[in-house]
Formats: sequence, C-alpha cells, structure tokens
Amino acid sequence: MKPFTRIIKPGVTEKGFFHGIKDYKDESIIEELCANSYDADASCVLVFFDGSDDENKIYLIDDGKGFSDGAIESVAKLGGGDDKGLTNECFASSSGRPYLGLFGYGLKSVFKISRQLDLYSANKTSTHEISIEKNKIGKFLDAGKDEGFVLKTFADQGHKNSGTKLALHLSTPISNERFKELVNSVSNLPTDDGKIQYYIGLTNKENDHIFKEIDFKFPDFENLKNKCKRLADAGRVQKVIETSPSSLKKITPIVIEDKENDVICRIYFNGYESNKVRSLYTGLRGIYVRIHGRLLKKSFDDQKYVYNISKWNSFAAGLRVEIDVDWLHNQVSLSREGLVFENPKLENEFKKVLAKNISKFISKELKKKSSQIEKGKDREHKNRINLAERRANQRKEDTYQKIKDGFNFRPENDAEIALCLANPHILRLINPDLVFVSFNTKSPVDLILFDRSRRMNIFCETEPTVADFSQHKHVPDYLNMLVTKSLGPTKIGKRLKGRKFCFEICPDNEQTGRYKLLLFKSTKAKTSFQDIPLFILDEVLM
Repeated sequence: MKPFTRIIKPGVTEKGFFHGIKDYKDESIIEELCANSYDADASCVLVFFDGSDDENKIYLIDDGKGFSDGAIESVAKLGGGDDKGLTNECFASSSGRPYLGLFGYGLKSVFKISRQLDLYSANKTSTHEISIEKNKIGKFLDAGKDEGFVLKTFADQGHKNSGTKLALHLSTPISNERFKELVNSVSNLPTDDGKIQYYIGLTNKENDHIFKEIDFKFPDFENLKNKCKRLADAGRVQKVIETSPSSLKKITPIVIEDKENDVICRIYFNGYESNKVRSLYTGLRGIYVRIHGRLLKKSFDDQKYVYNISKWNSFAAGLRVEIDVDWLHNQVSLSREGLVFENPKLENEFKKVLAKNISKFISKELKKKSSQIEKGKDREHKNRINLAERRANQRKEDTYQKIKDGFNFRPENDAEIALCLANPHILRLINPDLVFVSFNTKSPVDLILFDRSRRMNIFCETEPTVADFSQHKHVPDYLNMLVTKSLGPTKIGKRLKGRKFCFEICPDNEQTGRYKLLLFKSTKAKTSFQDIPLFILDEVLM
C-alpha cells in the first residue's frame, strides 16, 4: 500500500524552550524514553544496543498504544508532546497510570547522544514512519514551510496490536559497559504492580543471534512480550527489576503514613555497630522522592532541606529515606535531577513534610537508644556486683594465685588488665626491667611502660583476648607489646582474618606465656608487616 506523505517541520513550544534549556544527563536519556512507554500503557519495553557494526544503534521497542495521528505531528518539536495533550485535571493514561513525563517526547535528550532518530509507530488505525536527522533540524527551522522531515503514514492495515520502535543512531561508538551505564537508571521507573516489564539486551559482531528473534525494522508488537520473556529465560536479555538496591534487601523499611499531608515515608535504617550508626554506601543514603512510583535521582539531603531536622547529622550516614509525594507531580520536572517548584510556598511545604516525618523516626530511635543504654548500664552494674561478690569470697576461678598486694582477681577487660600490670610484682613476671608509666584507653595505645635496660618507652595494648584485638581498625606501627587475659578462641599457628588485617600467633618456648603476634596484609601474604610480642596473663600468673 502506498503511504500518504507529508512534511513535518521542526519547532519548539514556549514551555519546551524554557524547560529544554536545561540539558538532560546522558545517563537519564533512556530512562526518559522508557517513561514515555509507560505513559503509553505499554506492557513490555525492550531496550537493545546493537554494536555489531561500526554504526552503533540503540533500539527501544514497546507495545504501547503508539503515536496517535495528532501526536505524530508534534514529534519533531521540542516540548511538542507537553502533557501528552491532557488537561490540568487529568494527568493519567487511558488505563489510569499517572503520567511520568511532563515535557515532551524527549527529542532534545535523544540528540545529545545520537545523530539520527528513526521512528516507527502503529496505532489501531494507522502506521507512521519518520526519520529525524540532527544536522537538518537547524536548516529546516530557518527554511520555508514546505521544507522539513518526511512523515509516511499508512492507513488502516488491520493492526490488532499497537506499539512504537525508536532507533537511535549514535553519534559516536560506545562500549557495552557504557551502554549498561546508560540504562542503569531504568530501574527507577515503576512497574505498575507488574503490568509493565523492562528488558535490556546487547549484541556485537560475535553475538548477533537475537536478530533472529526480534525484527528491529518492523517489530511484531503483538508478540513482543512473549518473545522478551523467552529471551530473558534463556539469559539473552535481562529483565529490569523495580526494587531497592541489593544492599537494602536485608533492611526492613519503617513505613510512616502521613495522611494529613498525603505522603508515605519509607525509612531504611542500617542500625548500630559498637553503639555508632552503621554506615550505608554514599550512593544509597540520603533523602529520595518518589512520584507515582518513579524514583527521582537526586538526594534531597542538602542543608536547606535538613537544617530543621533535629539530630539529622547523627543518623545521616546510615539512613535512606524514600518519600512518596504524588501531589508534586504537576509542580515539578521529573525529567531533571531535582525538583522545580512552582513557588517558594510549595517548596517550604515540602521541607515541612520532610522534617515532620523524618523527625518522627529519629525521635523514636533516640528514645529507644536511650532506653537500651539505661538497660545496658543496669546489666553492667549487676554483672559488676556479682563479680565483686565472687572476688570477695575468693572463688578460685576469679583469682590469680601468684598475685600479691591485694590483686585478688582475674581481669575482665582492658582496664583491669592494665590495673594488674600496675602491680610491680606482676610486671616483674613479664619483664623485670619494665616500669608502669601511663594508662589511657582514649589514646592510640592503652598503656605506656618504660624499659630501664634500653632506656625507651614501650607502647602496649591491653585486650581481654587476641580475638578482641583483631577487631581493631588500625594498629599503630609503633606498638611494641600486647597483653591479653587469654587466647580465647584463637588457635596457635593458624592464619586468621581480623577486621583490617590477618594475624598468626607463634609460641616463644623460652618463656611461659610469651608469644609473637604476626600481622599480615592478606591471608596469602608471605611476610608479616608487623611483629608484636604477646603476653597471656592466664599463663604468666597461674
């Protein structure tokens, strides 16, 4: 059938101009095109990179409703698809999906990475084809009304299914790794409770078998979903999962429903480690906004948003906040990195919503932490009283028989080990030339001793067991000695992994209770980077 052809002249709408002057980032372009597919009620979207020849292409195929006969007229205009033709009262597709895109069909963004766009789109009554070349847009803008891009329209051919194919002829070749970076943000898009699936694939000169499955020139929109599912099951394309980053899967979100402000706040908190907030990776933590399920890329933890959130800085390192604010949809640009508010009053309302919901979580967490600290203090106090009673009764398991001058107990922590070493009799059993000089648990080393024979300070660390010492993040290179109560679960002669280093214990047969602690940078390292004399009090004093 011979097509009906007409000239489409490029242009720019007023709104398209004002919003278009802010460029997209390359990494958000494919996401924006997929958002158009979502808005078109697609159930399947395939994004495919063809690097099989020197002319790299990215294809995007969906089974949505296709371009209408009226909408295709605006495809070459910057901002031409503004609001998809909807009124302010209706920002949803025919199936009820809230629209994600607000500022046209993405023409300007496409030509950031490509030199030509081929569009093939079928609706229920007709099929449209058009190619738009970047280097001709300026020429046609200045030319007369009879010059522009040729749009071919084929009248009703009995289409049962509709859809759209975009082919982006890239300006410069890219690697497979770069393509993966460009499609990474597609996971920000909602799946409408599984009613739309996104698939990612790529090919090269050695791997072009996918062309036998998918017709990239005239796609089979009707069977696109089933074909993509088969390809995904065979591992030839990847299904994009709408989910939180994998590092958050083990964290159960705390959900706060703020009915007054019509928002839902999901808080991922990474908990505590050694009474401090456990950190999340930089790319995960922060405050993020979802609008109709779509995750915006910017983190809203700038000072202007968090300055009135009490104790925010105390929790920020381990906190991720995702807040659903659907009523911002018509007030912001979803195509940009941040929010563009209609007026300062609206932005202030947004700040108040953030402060109210995040402060609610922080307040509860502070109360919980305070209660736990009090319980911990009570427990420590009871344990201390029980230990004091056992020592007062001189139970053998709590006593070092060799200790004189009132040191009638077995140490339980690093401070009590230092207290034992403060007794000259005990220190002489380790080394008669050592003199106790200073003890401070907040300094880089717990204890300073003086060696009279060598006229020098000995920097010493005290820990209940070697296992406790292995949890240190940093070991000073000037550390001269380690004293522990016992070896604990540590095995002699075996290379073990600590928090920041590996270690091995070698016995010193010349002196009871004396060992050498060897520190290694890895389990396979052949030589140690530090050797530390080690004394076990349980063996020295029994």
